Amino acid sequence: MYGLPENSTTDEDGQLDPVVSRGPPLVPSSVSLSATAEIPVAKCRAPGYCRFMILGFHHAGVATPDMERLSRFYVDLFHGRVLGEFEWDDDAVAMSARLGLAKSAGRLMMLGFGGARLELFQFDWPVIALPDVPPSVARPGFSHICFEVDDIRAEFTRLSDAGMTFHAQPMAMPAGGAFTYGRDPDGNVVELLQAPG
Repeated sequence: MYGLPENSTTDEDGQLDPVVSRGPPLVPSSVSLSATAEIPVAKCRAPGYCRFMILGFHHAGVATPDMERLSRFYVDLFHGRVLGEFEWDDDAVAMSARLGLAKSAGRLMMLGFGGARLELFQFDWPVIALPDVPPSVARPGFSHICFEVDDIRAEFTRLSDAGMTFHAQPMAMPAGGAFTYGRDPDGNVVELLQAPG
């Protein structure tokens, strides 16, 4: 049932038909992007709990039409570090299959923020423009990313002065702490959170 049959169909955006592309999670191959590249044997980090262990949340990913602009935003304003990047072209069939696309080409960059990561994609194919109106946080699906800060008023001022737009001023939460939502240059929602205490 899972896997990518030779007769898979695609829509106008190059997405594989969801009925035939569903399947068990595909283990990512090495950087070689080859479907036949050897996947390293997992090392047991906790004796007795070696198989199928979820270790934690690793990263979120976002596609952008302008990698330079979006990466500068997160590196310059949120102190992200570029951990790695690579490009692939449209003959990298294994990469496209893992992305659920019949054909793709583009660039990937992984940014690090302490223990968290954000993966940026810029696709040369398929090319899909940003929406004219930024998506609502009420739209089903992932709605935002959140950065914890120690002084929300200071960060709100610093980021506003740097040109970041916010929906509103920070607001105190009933259980303590405060939050506010803003937008990155592509219109993705970015939360600032000052935790209680």
